[in-house]
Parts: sequence; C-alpha cells; structure tokens
Amino acid sequence: MLRASVSGQRRNAQRGGIFFRLLFLIFFLAFLVVLYLVRNPILRLAGSFWIVDETPQVSDVIVGHRAEDTREEAEVVSQAVAAHGWKKVLLVTSNYHTRRADYIFERTLPRGTELRVIAARDMDYDPDNWWRSRMGVKIFLHEAVGYIVAMWEMRHADVQTSWLRIDVPGGRPPAALRV
Repeated sequence: MLRASVSGQRRNAQRGGIFFRLLFLIFFLAFLVVLYLVRNPILRLAGSFWIVDETPQVSDVIVGHRAEDTREEAEVVSQAVAAHGWKKVLLVTSNYHTRRADYIFERTLPRGTELRVIAARDMDYDPDNWWRSRMGVKIFLHEAVGYIVAMWEMRHADVQTSWLRIDVPGGRPPAALRV
C-alpha cells in the first residue's frame, strides 16, 4: 500500500513536466530568433553608448599634455584650472573615449567647474558598425573594461563639476570654435 502511494505521487509530480519543458524551449528559441533579427540595432545602441557629444562653447585656452592615462591627464588639467581660476572646461577626445573621459574628469576637476565633452570622430571606431571590424571590437572592449576600472578606482570620488545643457538653434554646432 505504501509502495503504491509513493509511485502515485511520483507520477503526479512528473505530469506536465515534459510539456512545460517543450513550451520553455519553444519560447527560448523564439526569443533567440527575435534577438538575432534585432541584433544590428542593439549593437548600434551599445556602440553609441560610449559617445558623449555636447555642443561646443567659446573656449579661452587649450591645454595639451602627454600623459600615461586619462586620470593623469585629468589631474594635470585640474591643476591648471585651479591655478588659473577657470570655470569652464571643454574636453575634446575620441568619440569612443568620451564616456570614460567624462566620468574621470567630472570627478577630478575642482568643484563648480563646468565641463563640456566633445566627441572627435575617429576613423577606427564607427558606433553604428563597430562589431564588423576587429579594431572596432577591440576599442569597444577596451573602453568597456577601462570604464569598469575607472569606476572602481574612483568609487569614493564624488562628481565635482556642474553641467549645463544649451540647445543650439537649428541643432547644429557653430561653424568655428574661437580659441
């Protein structure tokens, strides 16, 4: 009697299991097909995530410095900003590097400094087709890992800069930037 009851419980516990597994497999395969069909827009979105492109404003000084990394560059610029009392910084860097540079500079510059980041087009990285070339994939992965490292290294640093978005009439930046 006890044996019949145990086998009856096993049978009830297994009922519908194969049906739900088949249903799960069908939905999973459908999800993969949809993901395959929309892969290009998803990859374009991932590629353009790294680009921060703001409208340039009039600038007073260009500070150029050879540095080992972005953080060292940010520290040198921060010292120059503090020494001269500048309130606005226009940061121009490669289009793929703008997100990480913005993250580092906004935590390194003196408090109250207005930071603008401008993306300079780079021939090696196309945010709409980065996954189609070896160099594009290499740059994307380098920036992804670099961003994570920057977040870790600056995890205790607060944002120091202010950010003001100014819309340019017609949506186009000025033809020339006065220096």
